[in-house]
Amino acid sequence: MAYNVPIGNWSQYVSEAVNNQEVANYVIGSNGGVDPAYGCYKNFTSTYQCGNGPTKTVDITGFQVEAGGRAVTFDCSAENAICGGFRLTVGDDGNLVLTDSNSAVTWQSNTTATGLALDEFKATNGKYGRNYLLSGETLNAGEFVGSPTGNCYLMMVSDVADCTQNGLQLLYTKLNCTMNSATDGYGNDDTANGLFSIAKVDISTLGKVGYIDEQNSIHLYPDDMTSLAQTYTLIGNYDSPGNDIQQIANVSMEQCSAACNANDDCNGFVLYGGACNLKNSGMFPMGLRVPDDNQKLYVRDKTIVNDVSCAKDVNADVSADWQLHPASSNMSMDTLCELGAYTRNEQADLSAKDAELNNAADVMTNNLLSIADEKHKLNKSFGKAKKELKKDIKDYSVMRRKLINNNKNIQNIIGMSEDTELNMSSQNIKYFLYANLAIIIAIASIRLMRS
Repeated sequence: MAYNVPIGNWSQYVSEAVNNQEVANYVIGSNGGVDPAYGCYKNFTSTYQCGNGPTKTVDITGFQVEAGGRAVTFDCSAENAICGGFRLTVGDDGNLVLTDSNSAVTWQSNTTATGLALDEFKATNGKYGRNYLLSGETLNAGEFVGSPTGNCYLMMVSDVADCTQNGLQLLYTKLNCTMNSATDGYGNDDTANGLFSIAKVDISTLGKVGYIDEQNSIHLYPDDMTSLAQTYTLIGNYDSPGNDIQQIANVSMEQCSAACNANDDCNGFVLYGGACNLKNSGMFPMGLRVPDDNQKLYVRDKTIVNDVSCAKDVNADVSADWQLHPASSNMSMDTLCELGAYTRNEQADLSAKDAELNNAADVMTNNLLSIADEKHKLNKSFGKAKKELKKDIKDYSVMRRKLINNNKNIQNIIGMSEDTELNMSSQNIKYFLYANLAIIIAIASIRLMRS
């Protein structure tokens, strides 16, 4: 006998067993239905889809294989991991923001309307006691999720005559009164109090560091002059949802702060029940702050580098106070503070005098170098003259010795000359005497001969 089993004969039972489950192990035939061909082998094939993801298939097929009693797994864990980290947040700025598991914004309403901050619609009084919805959470008619202050809220609206107004809506509350005059403000009659609005605070300065000078002007520190400190400020019993970097279990406040100090992206943490969540720069004050008696919110302090005349302490303040000071030029390493700024003219005069002294010192240095050069030349000249003088003295000594020797020779010659002259005189006298004697003898002889 042949049996023709229609496609989809078991879809109803499978749907009842696996719908709305992340992972479902289904045993074929375990939850009802009639076996269309008892005792015959039957295959099982089922296609399914996880959200808007691709179509998947599970099957038990084969020759002489009975699917009944066997188990197949319907698995949507991969798709659920992608969708599971989504968060829809209602902010005090009137904006509705959808973020993924990495805290990246995937959608936002770009709305800015807000109203009265009512305790009735605060986040703590909403369905989940916070200002956001997580994946898988729902709102029934009349339930809401409020902003931290309650100035706007997300509510599931129903039973409104205009059906276009039913459904999930972002709402806020305003006073139903009229303006009496430009000076009286709002009020319905003479007995009503005047109501005046206050301009919103510019929150663009959140997380910034500035210096207030002696003129009450504020100077912004650029990012390259600020960094995260190793200390923290306790904000109070709050949570700052989202912007998680790391979750750490079984740690003290000191251990959690040490872990945050070791992470350059950590701007603070939330401590709760012996565990903590490290947060990035999107945390409070840039992000939300939700009251929670079971959690403590710590914000990492800032540290700065600046001129030695400027203070190093960084004190927390509010954005409204920042707006009270006129903006001036940004801080730099050349910006002087306090006493340094007051003595700027004196420092300029001192710098000018210091420059004059440096110039005078340069002139003196050049003169000393010139004198040293002249001294070197003189020393060199004196050395040469000294050598020549020594040579001359030596020559004079030799000449003197020669003169002394010559004088001695001259004296000897003079003595010899005098002796020679005496001898010659003696010989001349002798010769004269002999000559005269000869003459006398000759005369005498002549006379004798005559006689």
